[in-house]
Amino acid sequence: MARTDAEDVDVELLRRATRGDQAAAAEFYRRQAEYVWSVVRRFSLDDDEAMDASQEAFLRIFTGSTFSGKSSLRTWLFRVATSAAIDLLRSPRGQRHDALQATHDHPRTEPEADPALRARIATAIAELPVNQREVFVLCEIMGVPHEEAAAMLGVPVGTSRRRLFDAKGRLRAALADVMQEWKR
Repeated sequence: MARTDAEDVDVELLRRATRGDQAAAAEFYRRQAEYVWSVVRRFSLDDDEAMDASQEAFLRIFTGSTFSGKSSLRTWLFRVATSAAIDLLRSPRGQRHDALQATHDHPRTEPEADPALRARIATAIAELPVNQREVFVLCEIMGVPHEEAAAMLGVPVGTSRRRLFDAKGRLRAALADVMQEWKR
């Protein structure tokens, strides 16, 4: 797949940033921060945790991970951000089940839903066991195929599929009254 001019610019900024160019790092961050935030935000229901995961992702982007060019830059950023978010979820701090905050300091990339319904769904997702929440967010919210999700989580594909099945069952049970209202 051929790169776009914008991706070429971003790859060059990243290359310079990883070599210590602070201006390039700042510009790369400015260009990619919203995307990284949108990825990690889907894993965390707390803005502070999402900010922590975003910061961890950029730390990895600039110091730990290396973009090889085997995939698109966006795919690589997605994987780095997802890994940072999953690591946060697995940490003791990330296993809290806070309610969704009503206000956000960051721009939204998805349309605003009914706040009460959004909070109910967010709470139901937050109450899933971490291993089910990870695969649900990856496969159902972010559209990652099971094979890729399983590789990211370090589990067999069958385990990924079973966790998603279990997560959907728990969510159906937790949101049964909402589903009954929609059927009327």
